[in-house]
Amino acid sequence: MTIAPTLQRYLADHEVAYDLVPHQPTESSLGTAGACHIPTDRLAKAVLFRDPVSYWLAVVPASRRIRLPDLKNEIGEPVDLASEEEIAEVFRDCAHGAVPPVAAR
Repeated sequence: MTIAPTLQRYLADHEVAYDLVPHQPTESSLGTAGACHIPTDRLAKAVLFRDPVSYWLAVVPASRRIRLPDLKNEIGEPVDLASEEEIAEVFRDCAHGAVPPVAAR
């Protein structure tokens, strides 16, 4: 598995250190962690949200869930999960239905 150029540029622009771990396609970030023999708290998953004017990208450990009401309170904006179509538009070079997970160092 390779990293999509859009995500690679984003991580480079934000000086995020990461490792690429080749694996077969999986159905979830937890499945990816298992396939790669990586603890779920060491594999990051990306979740795309939207507010009325822009998108937000949250990167969290695969072992965690984002509570939407808590996120809304934290950032002070009404946010919702981006749709599959929005993800495909924002990350045109990613596989359909997924923003690639990233292994944290």
